[in-house]
Amino acid sequence: MLATGKKQEQKQTKEELKAEKEEQKARQALAEFKKRLGKDADEWGNDITYKRFLVARNYNVDASFKMYQACVEWRKANKIDEIGEKVKEKMKIFNKFVYQRWHGFCKIGRPVFLDHTGRIHFPTLLKHLSLDDLVDIHVHFMEENARLCRESSEKLEKEVHQSVSVVDLHGLSFSHRFGLDFIRRIAKIDSDYYPETMGKLFIVNAPRLFGFFWGICKAWVDPKTAKKVEVLGSGAIGYEKLQTFIPASSLPSEYGGTCAPFNEELKEESKR
Repeated sequence: MLATGKKQEQKQTKEELKAEKEEQKARQALAEFKKRLGKDADEWGNDITYKRFLVARNYNVDASFKMYQACVEWRKANKIDEIGEKVKEKMKIFNKFVYQRWHGFCKIGRPVFLDHTGRIHFPTLLKHLSLDDLVDIHVHFMEENARLCRESSEKLEKEVHQSVSVVDLHGLSFSHRFGLDFIRRIAKIDSDYYPETMGKLFIVNAPRLFGFFWGICKAWVDPKTAKKVEVLGSGAIGYEKLQTFIPASSLPSEYGGTCAPFNEELKEESKR
């Protein structure tokens, strides 16, 4: 028993030393990153932002700094700070055909995003909005995620920079192939300009066809991000897993939560 106790203690000590070294490495990288910014530091970035880019490039300061600079230039060139106003009218059309929205927070304070992708009929959607319109709307959602993370960070007095998504694929069909170009484009945008913002993505009600689409889309997703995607079983078994991450107050009743059914919430919002 004593020998077992000593082994566990040694293992814990090794893990603590490893964690301490990683933390020291992160602090040094952040200090070097901020030193390089110097007078060029902008109002958009902060320590949490810089850390995301550092993690995305495994604390390689040169690669992280280059990635961050490209992001800042992209934001300026595309006037990302004004994206909400740009998509304001398009969102009214979008909400008639797409069922998704931010929906509270998970148990550790990350914003929760609900997405009924399975119900989207891309051929119809693309008659009303262009691919560029859809990409702009996605960027708007990513900016909303950043805002919600900041609010949660301030409220909880800790770093919050990632979200939890629930993607419902009930209704997935071959017509979704018309949305593949959209997924490819936003996958690159998220990887290049919003690194380390996805904490977890749960797939629910996935039909067999999901394997076909995931086989295509996985090639566009960063390997570290792909590991955060988890396919849950349909019905109560899958929803139980959701409830371990997301409180009932942030889940619609169809997923075992206490909120009104998601579809009803969207209908009420569309009347306002």
